Amino acid sequence: MSTVAQGQTGYRASMSTKVVEPSGDAPQPPDNPLGRLDSWQRRHAPVAFVVAVWKKFGDDDGGKLVGHLTYRGFLSLFPLLLVMVTLLGYVLEDRPDLQQDVLGSAVAQFPVIGEQLTQNVESLSGNIWALLIGLGTAAWGGLGVTQAAQHVLASVWNIPRRRRPGFLPRLLRSVLLLVVVGLAVLSTAVLTSLATALDWLGPFARIGLVVAALALNICWFALAFRALTPKGPSWAELLPGAVVAAVGLQVLLIVGTTIVDRQLSGASASYGLFGVVLGLMAWIALLATVFVYAAEVNPVRAQHLWPRSILTAGLTEQDRVVLNAEVEAELRAPHQSLAISYDDETEPAGEDEPESAAAGEEGQGPVEELVRVREPE
Repeated sequence: MSTVAQGQTGYRASMSTKVVEPSGDAPQPPDNPLGRLDSWQRRHAPVAFVVAVWKKFGDDDGGKLVGHLTYRGFLSLFPLLLVMVTLLGYVLEDRPDLQQDVLGSAVAQFPVIGEQLTQNVESLSGNIWALLIGLGTAAWGGLGVTQAAQHVLASVWNIPRRRRPGFLPRLLRSVLLLVVVGLAVLSTAVLTSLATALDWLGPFARIGLVVAALALNICWFALAFRALTPKGPSWAELLPGAVVAAVGLQVLLIVGTTIVDRQLSGASASYGLFGVVLGLMAWIALLATVFVYAAEVNPVRAQHLWPRSILTAGLTEQDRVVLNAEVEAELRAPHQSLAISYDDETEPAGEDEPESAAAGEEGQGPVEELVRVREPE
């Protein structure tokens, strides 16, 4: 039920947000195999944490976030590579070998299809004004993926839409992220060159360089999460997700080549050049999936959002916290108000409702909007 008071100057509504806390214990899972499995995972913290991350991924429409990030990443990839190639051509004009090392380290993040990427991107040239316009246009096109990444981080932290940054703050954060990505590529190029130079040291040196690259990627991912999240969580709250993202990236670079290679080979036989596009989309989708899951780890750990229930019929306290946050995140205007309750709670006092409605009709004061969120039968 929703009522809004209308006075002579327009519409008025309560500005507060009210969440009705549960009045008793949540229903327990049913006594069947799935219910016993649910009870078991709640009692084991490591398993419960993994289930909580998986559940929150679904609560946040993680599939849509991955799809949006994949689409934006695909559209932004070539403009960003164009900017990189052009800048490298000017900054490292006398060092073509170093240009190839940096560019090779960038396309190495896209195994199998990296060669096609480098062959289809050429640097801009011409007078200074044409160059600046071309670089500006390419950079603007490449900012799409950074905007999508900001939306992902705001969604996983359930930041209300009315509290999310406006256009200029988002643009500044996007530029900052591009700088972080550029520095990450340069550091990767340095490690790659070092690995080539120290190849004679044997496998132990290579293992050490892999560990160093992993530690460096953890730092870059933590910095990227910090730049993208409007809420401004602490470094300690961002570290777990950064570790998961860095390890996930290393695993993809090791085993993802085989996955994309198989898909690309089959697709190329059927679709020719279009198979390269399909392989590129598949690889970006894998990277986006790792990024979103890693981002989900941080709020689950920071807010202790586990254990969660696999079954809707047996909601835990953490389930209620997440569901409340999901609803509150959709508030857009500062004058919106809502109250959330559950079927297993004591009903709110009904005698105050007519008085509030009457006051709203007379325009004598603010009126609460009551939005009931009920679980499926």
